Amino acid sequence: VIGLSWMGAKHRSETRKWKNVFRGIPLVPGGSWFLGHLKLLMERDIDKRIHSMNVEYADERTGMCYFYVLGSPVLSILRGSHTKEVLHASHTRKTPNLFKKHFLMVTGPKALTRLNGKEWKFYRSVVHRAFTPTALIEAQPEINKVCSLFTQSLV
Repeated sequence: VIGLSWMGAKHRSETRKWKNVFRGIPLVPGGSWFLGHLKLLMERDIDKRIHSMNVEYADERTGMCYFYVLGSPVLSILRGSHTKEVLHASHTRKTPNLFKKHFLMVTGPKALTRLNGKEWKFYRSVVHRAFTPTALIEAQPEINKVCSLFTQSLV
């Protein structure tokens, strides 16, 4: 009985905390205080999963919403124009423990998505120069070549 009472109190306090994590950005409904929205993430149909987690509940004006993975809030941004605003508002990102090993294997230890603080700002300023309009126009022939090779490898 004491354990159930504690879990109920924990659920109420956690639910209250969830509502204020990203002020003005809608929270995807249906998450539990313990697992977050893991049940939705386990949906087999990837189109349905992406739509329910990132599109269906996104704010029409901003294209943003958020959900939880094992107690860690995850912000979903649908419009590229808002990405810059979010990155300028904060450069601190925390990878949920469930995904740390996977992200490390896929991106490596020095990926921009894994860095924080001064180290993130340094690498971000270096990478930023490669994505200016002029740099992208100059790189377009190489990008096309790589895309063609990738497409051929799939066929």
